[in-house]
Amino acid sequence: MVDTAVNRSPAFVSLNANALSNPAGNPAIPNFVLDTSRFKLSLRVNLPLYGLGYITMEDTVKFSFGDNDNVSQIEWAKFVITTDNGFPLGVTQQVFFTDSTYHKLDSLLTQPQQQTLLAASVGGAPDYRVVSPSSKTLQIMVDKNKINRISKVKYIIISSKFHNNKQWFVPGEILFRLRHKCEIRFTGAGAYNSLSKS
Repeated sequence: MVDTAVNRSPAFVSLNANALSNPAGNPAIPNFVLDTSRFKLSLRVNLPLYGLGYITMEDTVKFSFGDNDNVSQIEWAKFVITTDNGFPLGVTQQVFFTDSTYHKLDSLLTQPQQQTLLAASVGGAPDYRVVSPSSKTLQIMVDKNKINRISKVKYIIISSKFHNNKQWFVPGEILFRLRHKCEIRFTGAGAYNSLSKS
């Protein structure tokens, strides 16, 4: 079964083949083999990967507010997340703030509608090829209370869970392709009160 083979994380493909010399029977071609004879085989394998599409991808980036003594002077922050989903799968996203030991301090997206993104637009059966990506831009405001909770942040973990939800996109199994990708851009800004003191 395919799932059994993939779960074993194969690194090589073994092929047994039969070769025929001079298949056209051209008498002008000498038909003999020496102990020094060699032949070279070029092989290209097209292995379609189908599945129901339950994949989790995470990326970790460094992030901090700088000097912890100045965190109390930050009045608010705004984070902007722009996602271009080129997979024929819906996405559930979350952004986690962690400390230096990757302990989660808090999450950014609090509303279900903020966390979901539709699948890329696809063509018809049987391949459901991606026609155009699905895009979404979120602007999330963070108040002073939350800033205090994540004041010791050192990393941000961006988690994306891809799944085949019939409410969103393609029924049945999905054909995965090398060109499928999901691009996420994350930026932030804030207001700083240089007169406030902790």
